[in-house]
Amino acid sequence: MKIFITIIRILLGFVFLCSACFKLISADEFELYIYSHNILSLNLSIVAARLVIGFEFFIGLMLIINIYSKQIWYISVITLFIFTIYLAIVAISGNTDNCHCFGEILRMTPLESIIKNIILLALFLPLRKESGYNFKYKIPVTVIVFLIGFSIPMIVSPPDFLFSEKYAEMAVVNEDGFETIIFNNEDFPIDLTKGKRVVCFYSPSCRFCRLSEKKTSSMIVRNDLAVDSFVNIFWGNPEELDQFYSDNSISYQQTFIPMMDFFKITEGKMPLILLVEDGKIVEKFGYRGIDEKIIVSFLSE
Repeated sequence: MKIFITIIRILLGFVFLCSACFKLISADEFELYIYSHNILSLNLSIVAARLVIGFEFFIGLMLIINIYSKQIWYISVITLFIFTIYLAIVAISGNTDNCHCFGEILRMTPLESIIKNIILLALFLPLRKESGYNFKYKIPVTVIVFLIGFSIPMIVSPPDFLFSEKYAEMAVVNEDGFETIIFNNEDFPIDLTKGKRVVCFYSPSCRFCRLSEKKTSSMIVRNDLAVDSFVNIFWGNPEELDQFYSDNSISYQQTFIPMMDFFKITEGKMPLILLVEDGKIVEKFGYRGIDEKIIVSFLSE
C-alpha cells in the first residue's frame, strides 16, 4: 500500500511539472490567454502567467520530495477545485477553446480539463493522511524549492517589459518606403494621412503576427478603444486569414500589399506595429515590444 501511495504521489508531482513545463514552452500563448479575459493589464498578465507556472513547478517538486505533505495536499486540492470551478464557468459559457492547462503542447477543452481535474482529485484522496518526511532542514529545503520553482519561468522566459528598451531598438521600419507605398499611393485603399492610427504589418502564416493580433484585439476590448483606429496590412495568401484570426478577433480595417512592397517597409521583420499621427510615424514596436500603456495613451490623447 505504501508503494502504491508513493507511486501516485510521484505521478501527481510529474503531472504538475508537465503542466508547468508545457505552459512555459508556450508562455506567449498562455499569457495572452490570461490577457484575453480583460481583467489584468498586459504586463500584469505576463507576470501572472509566470506566477502560475512557478506555482505549478513548486507544487510538483514538493509532491515528489514529499515534505510538508499535508499542507501541500490541501494547497493542491484547493487549487484543483478553484481551477475546476473556473473551467465549469468557461464551459457553461460555450467556450470550447484550448484552456491552456497543458499549454499548446496538449490542447484541451474546458470540459476535457474538468474531467482531468476530477481524476486528479480522486488520485489525491489516498494521499490525505500522508505525513511526509520530517528532517532538520526541511524549512530551508522548502525555501530553496520555492525559489527554484518561481525562478524557472522568470529565467527561461523573462517578462518582455523588462527589456522594453532593447526590443524598441529591434523594431525596424523604412520610413521612406512607408511614405512612398502607403501615404503617397493613390491606389492604397485606406487613408492614413489624417488622425491617429495603429498600423500593423502581418503575414497570415506568421506565429508572432497572430499573437500580436490577439494582443491588439484584447487591448481594444479591455480599454474600449476605437476599432477603426487599427489597420492591418498583410502580405501573403488571403485564404489563410480564416486561420489567422481567432473567434475573439476584432473586425479590423485590412488590406494586402505586394510582397516586395511589404518587405521594403518592414525590411523583412514582422510583425511591425506603427503608431501613426497625421501621416507621421511616432512610435514603432515589434512583437515583444508592444506596450499597452503607450498605445492606449496615444489613442486617448
